[in-house]
Amino acid sequence: MDKYLNHLLRPHWQPLLAAIVCLILGLSSGGMYFKHLTLKSLSLPQQYVDDSSYISHIATRFTPQNKLTIILLGGSVTREATLQDDVIEKLWQEKYSEDIDFINIGSSNQSLFESLALLTTMGIPKNSIIVQQFSYKKINTNLDALKSEYLTPRTTYLDYSLLEPMLSFSDIIQRKLTPDLLLFAGPIRNYLAKRGCGYISLVSHEGRSRCYKDKIIKRFHYSGIKPMSKLEKTKYLREMQREVIPNYKRNYKLSIETLSKISNLVHSNGGKLVLAIYPFDQLEKEINDIITSSDLYNKVYSESNRLGKILHYGNSSDFSHDDFYDTQHLTLSGKNKFSDIFINKTHRFSKGGIQ
Repeated sequence: MDKYLNHLLRPHWQPLLAAIVCLILGLSSGGMYFKHLTLKSLSLPQQYVDDSSYISHIATRFTPQNKLTIILLGGSVTREATLQDDVIEKLWQEKYSEDIDFINIGSSNQSLFESLALLTTMGIPKNSIIVQQFSYKKINTNLDALKSEYLTPRTTYLDYSLLEPMLSFSDIIQRKLTPDLLLFAGPIRNYLAKRGCGYISLVSHEGRSRCYKDKIIKRFHYSGIKPMSKLEKTKYLREMQREVIPNYKRNYKLSIETLSKISNLVHSNGGKLVLAIYPFDQLEKEINDIITSSDLYNKVYSESNRLGKILHYGNSSDFSHDDFYDTQHLTLSGKNKFSDIFINKTHRFSKGGIQ
């Protein structure tokens, strides 16, 4: 009798485990259903706007072309650096008689994590140059930021699989099963499909769509705005540095680890990786010189240069006060100057002229 009671009271792990597995599979199946559900009430321009009145890039897999593909990744400095994609392609063709596919998918506050997830989602053409924004300002990511980004509806459609080893099991389960996260991907894909966007799109909060397939492009956020005064730029610079420098010192190891993942992904697919240092206003030069002459920065620079080729796209002396809205975002005159520098230097790199 005692043995029978003991048998009844003893935990039976196999049925319990089977029940848990069935529950997870059931929730996952439900999640896949919700993932592709279209919400008629969804208002895209109101729901997913970032700090600079842009909706961040929307990525799906695209079919690589045989021609050279140049993809720019980074924050709003990257987004605002170049002229429109089709203009860059035309200028390159006129100068070098070579057709290229130029894709700038910089977006406000784009982290290295998001850059990696974008590349993983898109796939990398063999004949490609990936240009990743590089500066101490971008070496500021931490695990809390990764978790927050990973669980944000805006990035649900991106593939974070290469970063999941850095996250907890509960984070991964939450992303896979939370309806609020899963519901995002379906409406986005439906939105793109209606507009014939099979590759990648960026949508402004005014509802203008950018579809790389059709080369519909709007990127003039700072072009029509009068540059800040010297006093305003100084105040902006001080506020930015108070936030950036402590993060840079704390988080550079994780950033190097993420850059290493980007490097491995690019090179394993036959691409080339450029780590781009963008120009800045003369007002920013003094503090940049102090930071970039430190032992810590030299260590970060040296380690990063082994992962990809660091290229300086112009010095502050190549630009004037009016070429910058603040101390780093370019106006239309700045875009024209930068685009010319970018085309010349990147072409030399593509032909092996810069080692």
